[in-house]
Order: sequence, then structure tokens, then C-alpha cells
Amino acid sequence: MKTPLPLFFSYDSSDQLLEALSEPLQQKYKDEIKRLEACNLPPFVSYAVLSTSMGVSVTLINAIVKNKKNYYRTFTISKGKNKKKRVIEAPKVALKIMQSWFAYHLSRSNNINISNSAFGFLPGVNGIYEAAKKHCGSKWIFSIDLKDFFHSIDKEKTASALSIIGYTAQQANKISEIITYNNHLPQGAPSSPVISNIAFKETDMEIENAIDGMNINYTRYADDLTFSGSDANFDIEKLKTTIIEIIERNNWTIAPDKTRISRHPNRLKVHGFLVHEEKPRLTKGYRNKLRTYKHLASVDKINTEDKDKINGHINYGNYIDRLNSD
Repeated sequence: MKTPLPLFFSYDSSDQLLEALSEPLQQKYKDEIKRLEACNLPPFVSYAVLSTSMGVSVTLINAIVKNKKNYYRTFTISKGKNKKKRVIEAPKVALKIMQSWFAYHLSRSNNINISNSAFGFLPGVNGIYEAAKKHCGSKWIFSIDLKDFFHSIDKEKTASALSIIGYTAQQANKISEIITYNNHLPQGAPSSPVISNIAFKETDMEIENAIDGMNINYTRYADDLTFSGSDANFDIEKLKTTIIEIIERNNWTIAPDKTRISRHPNRLKVHGFLVHEEKPRLTKGYRNKLRTYKHLASVDKINTEDKDKINGHINYGNYIDRLNSD
């Protein structure tokens, strides 16, 4: 969705939306629509109001909720160097528009108040670079990956997260029907990232409280939790035990073989960046790849089918260089 839809979808204001509603719906939902507007939250109060906002029938919305498999396209992609498969559940157009509208305004609402440790899926922020930057100059790195992050956030967790930020229980349940699939956040839905940050907020806060006063840096980029510090003698194993206990107590699962500890002078890497110096640096291997790509581009030796991918890498490398030159 290139052009963001207004907070009231097809209408420029809550008053316009209310005027478009029938008299009974106006009386029933006026206060709630105004309350959510004051919170800068999408006015998702009922399917009837959503129907009017979008200009579609309630029948379509109910059909989406009752027959979700007809409104998703499921496929797999290779994940990482080990070529493991990741299941992508991509919503089709009508549902994607609903989810995109909701996600866009939710992510920009001051009411969601996610943890300062969260760096993934933030509008207008290069989260992966900023997260790595937090760990620059450290003497050690400890990181944990969560298993099936989106899929571990079920409809109940989703509704609970929405209730915390200001939706009523009834509203939260209806929204959850629109943004979950097979009882979890779908990998591929535009609404899943922002919901995951809200759902993990309490765990983020518990981790922050546990390390308070210990001079430890903590960042979370989606399902990747990273810790670092400047004390070369710090007891990382004790920290590891504490963090794992918090994660498991909050019903999250750690990915097998995805717990890593690195100490200086060994290579310290966060999200693909080296963090030994004041600013994150791309690895030598990646920089060599970029030089090769740039050479191929300069002599026009890139295959047509690879051009977008290679240009994407070149543009990314140039972008990181600009960030580091500031």
C-alpha cells in the first residue's frame, strides 16, 4: 500500500465517518470511535463500522473471518545458508489492505509505547543498523534467537496485546480474527510485525529490569535478542541462565543452536555487522561481494534476472557507507 490510508480509511475525519453510519450505529459507536481517535488508534470498533469505512459489505468481512484459507496464499522460501524452509502466509488483496491500514496507523500511535530495546519494524528507522550500533565497542556479545516468533503469538496473545494498548476485549477479539491465521500471526501479513513488538513488550521490560544497573546493552530485532558489555570478565553464563529463564517463563521458545557467545579479540558480529569500533561495519566478506557486484554493474555484466537483487545489495552498501560517514 504505497499511499497510506487515513485513520478513518475512506474518510478524512471521525465526523465524516459518523455521518456515513446509520443512526443506530452512530449512537452505539460514537463514543468509542472518538475515544480511539484520541488515542490515535485505528477505529476498529466493529465489522459494521469497518464495512462502512472501507466501502465493502459486512458479508465480505464475515467471509474472510470464516474462510481465511481462501484469503491467504501459502508458500515456502529458503531461509539462510542452511536452506531451511520458512512458511509464508501472504494475505490476498482485500485482507492485505485491511491489515496494512491497521498496521500503518497502529505503528505510528503513541499509545502502543513499545520497549526502547525493540528495534525491529519501526517506521522511519534503520533498526538493524541502530541495534548493531548499540553494541559497538563491546568486549563480548551474547545473543539468542526465538523459535517461530510470529507463529508463537496466538490469537489469545494478540487480543491481550491489543487490550493493553486501549482496545476493549470485544474489539480486540474482532481485530484478532482479521490479523491472525490458523491461530497465530501469519508470517507475511503486514500487521504481524507491529503486533509482535506489542506482544513481546512485557518480556522486554522484564529483561530490562533484570539487567538494570549491570552496565549491559540489550536490543531486540524481531526474534533476535542481543546483549553486550564492556567488562571483559563479566559472567555471561550467569546472564544466559537468567535470560533463558525469563524467556521460558513468558512462554517463548528459544531456537535450537541459536545461542551464541563471542568475546574480544574474537570477531564480534551483530545482525551481520562487525561492532569492534565506534560504528557498525559490514563484514569483509560482504564488502568483497559488493566490490564484485559494483564491477559487474560497471561493465554491464549482470544478468537481467539478477539485476534487482544485485542493485539492492549495492544500494544497501552505499546506504550503510552514508550512515557511517555522518
